[in-house]
This record gives sequence, structure tokens and C-alpha cells, in this order.
Amino acid sequence: MRITLTVLLSAGVAALIGCKQHGSPAPKADKVKPNKVKVPRAKTPSPSAATGNAPTRDSSAPTRDSSTPASGAKATATPPGDPQPAASTTTAAARAASPGAAGTARPMPQVKDAPAPGMATKATVGQLAPDFELKGLDGAPVKLSQFSGKTVVIEWYNPDCPFVVRAHNKGALIDMAKRSTARGVVWLAINSGGPGRQGHGLERNKRSLAEYKLSHRILLDETGDVGRLYVAKTTPQMYIITKDRTLAYRGALDTSGRGAQRGEAGYKNYTQLALDEVLAGKKVTISETKPWGCSVKYAM
Repeated sequence: MRITLTVLLSAGVAALIGCKQHGSPAPKADKVKPNKVKVPRAKTPSPSAATGNAPTRDSSAPTRDSSTPASGAKATATPPGDPQPAASTTTAAARAASPGAAGTARPMPQVKDAPAPGMATKATVGQLAPDFELKGLDGAPVKLSQFSGKTVVIEWYNPDCPFVVRAHNKGALIDMAKRSTARGVVWLAINSGGPGRQGHGLERNKRSLAEYKLSHRILLDETGDVGRLYVAKTTPQMYIITKDRTLAYRGALDTSGRGAQRGEAGYKNYTQLALDEVLAGKKVTISETKPWGCSVKYAM
């Protein structure tokens, strides 16, 4: 046994020496490649998973919510939790409420109606009665200012108005003008009817002088300028102007148009009462009443 091992070792040594001398490399042992172990990569959690919310839908799927603007409109980003801006409903009044804001419209000042150039201010009770000039049935001009120093009564007149007809045939105007002129009062009737309207025309008004037994002047106001200046609304409608040309009374003839008739309890002749107070130098107790009668037939 020993001899065998010795022989084998000697043979081995001789082989190694022979290989080294001939330049042959010694045989190498087989290399063992280590097995590679794949370690799975940890997935990064999504924001929804981190906050506990449900996973978001795939972006490729078309979705729509209430905040998405309609086609052609621009979306405005709003921070979460901030209130959404309300739709603009700004009006001119709202802009005027902040006059200091730049670029906002300021309210236009309110302008009261003013008389046209050359026209007098409209008649007002307690104020100076505006002057006027009209032609009488004889063609002669008559001005209010020519009666300065005298009390003037003006009756708005339409010879064909049923209320005027009754007042002159059965009512207070049967003889009121005659009794007043006997006391030094100037009585004028003004017809503001326009062409083609009821009671209009020179000849028609001339005939009415005889029909109603009138002795005072009738003036024609075909344009209606004087009627509008005095705010005449009905026929009859009465005006009383003092000696200093103050308008002391304007309104109804009496109560017969809406209430008590002559001779009945409660009857009042507003014009006669005011005229008596003016002539007595007293302040008029009832200076304005609501007129009744036909509407003034102004030119169309």
C-alpha cells in the first residue's frame, strides 16, 4: 500500500514538472457561478392610496364634472376650499354705488323739467301768474298784464261741453260773470280747443255769446300754449288772479260736478267763496280744488 501511494505521488510530481517545462498551463478547476436572486421593487404608493381615497380613474377614460367649462370657455383654477366666484350681475346702479372705483360709471344727475327758452314757468298757486297774449273774437289782442291793479277771473271754456252748457243754463255761471264784473272784476273766458275739435272756431264761439247771454270777452287759444301754461285740464275750470297778479285760486267751479247741486245741503261755490275773500283782502281758505268737466280739447 505504501509502495502504491509513493509511486502515485512520484508520478504526479513528475507530471507537474513536465507540464511546467513544456509551458502548458496547469488545469484549472471549474468555476461555480453564484445564483442571482431577484428582489422585487417596492411600488411607490399613489396619492390616493396615501390619503385613503379611492383610486383615480384612468386618464384615458373621458370624464366630466361640474367644474369643467363648456367648449370654448377658459377654466379658472380655484384653490380647494375657496368659494367659487359668483356670476357677474353688476348693474349701472351697483357701479354707481361705488363712485370712487376706477372705470365705473357715475350716476347721471336728475334734471327737473325746465320751461323752454322764451316760455314762462307754469302757473302755480301763490305765485305770480304768467303773462299771456291772445286774440278776442273781434281780433284784438288781449294781455293779462294790461289788467294790472284789477282782480281777474279766468274761465276755461268750451261752448259745446255738456258741463259748460249746464253750468251756463242752470248752474252757477248763469249770472256769476255779470255780478262779478259789476264789482270791478275782469272776467275772461279762454277756449283752448284745437282746430277740428269740439267747440272750436271763431263763428261757433261768437254764436255762444247770444246762446248764454255773455257780455265778457272770449279769447281763442288754438295752439293750446296758454292752456298748458296754466295747466288747464277741464272745462269749466276756474282761476282767480289778484290785483298784484298772484294766482290765488285754481280748480273746480263748485261742488255740482261731483256732489251737491245748487240749493242742496252741502253745496259750495268754491270760485265765489275764493273771489269774495280776495276782494275782501283776505287769504283764500280753499286755494285749489280738483276740477271737473270735459277734458280740454287741445290740438292733436
